[in-house]
Amino acid sequence: MSEELKNTRRTAFKTCMRFLVLLLPLALLAAGVNTYIATRVALTPEDSLEMTKEAEENVVQFEAALDGTPQGWQKLMLTAKKLYELGGLATPSLIRLASSKKANPIIRKMAIEIVRDFKDPRAVAPFTEIARDTVNPAGVRDNAVYSLGHIGTAETLDSLLNFLDSDDLILKEGALSGIRAFPTGEEIARAYEPTAKLAVDSEIRGVREKAILALSAFADQAVPLLKELVQSDDQMIRDKAIHGLSGSGSSLAVEPLVELLSSEEQSVRTSVIFALEDLGDPAAVPALIKVLRRGGYDAMNAASALATIGDRRALEPLREMIEESRASGEEPNTCVLNSYRRLLNEPAQR
Repeated sequence: MSEELKNTRRTAFKTCMRFLVLLLPLALLAAGVNTYIATRVALTPEDSLEMTKEAEENVVQFEAALDGTPQGWQKLMLTAKKLYELGGLATPSLIRLASSKKANPIIRKMAIEIVRDFKDPRAVAPFTEIARDTVNPAGVRDNAVYSLGHIGTAETLDSLLNFLDSDDLILKEGALSGIRAFPTGEEIARAYEPTAKLAVDSEIRGVREKAILALSAFADQAVPLLKELVQSDDQMIRDKAIHGLSGSGSSLAVEPLVELLSSEEQSVRTSVIFALEDLGDPAAVPALIKVLRRGGYDAMNAASALATIGDRRALEPLREMIEESRASGEEPNTCVLNSYRRLLNEPAQR
């Protein structure tokens, strides 16, 4: 191996490690975000004033913490935890940071994400302005648009609908991601027609892909269109439609997904089994049991899906597979055995 190639690989490895160091703690914090939000309560006006002051001090520390060292990153995460604990009292200070063009873009994105988790309506106007300002970095703008969907008010939906008509791809694609994140309810129905039109007609690959995924926000309303799209010869469109059906949470999505279990393509069958697992509807259990009994690679995925759905109708076929393996002198498949134990609420085999 040449020295140049070795150096290239070393550089790539170091880059990957830097990303891991940067992103893993943030992912861990996000996973426990519900534990942190507003765990402290202001009981008096004096408490509120003191906590607001504390929030501003923490935001200042937050802004200065990311210095490229492990200690700086640790300080950043601890400060983020304190801001989560302060809840909405930290929103004004975090919005100031998110809007600051002088701040590190990574810090700005994290400030946006914390406020997004608060679902604070006070962020709608500043996030809309951040998104529109083309001087801001693309990642900051995109994050601001996406976060509007999480806030989930009529005002945020108005902003997202306006962005759907924009020629600015950051706004258009961000709006589709925001619509996908928007809380299910009567309000979101206003966005169905423009989203469906982009899912069918957009000539821009990324826009069409995000529009198909965004259809999941419309539950039952979107299933007929997604049912058509899963029949596409275009693999990307088909895959995104499968994900759209699984994300819809609609019982109507079971039938079109089950029909795809007979596909000759392994990748399609695998995607569909995962989709049925995510959907979690017991109506899919009989079809998954049939897949289980066919054996092969699909059977392992079906076993896992059945255990996740948690329907005890799967116990008997799983037990039969385990006994058949033992009768033939073989060890039962670990995935099948663990799925059986999960349904019995027993510890998994390692």
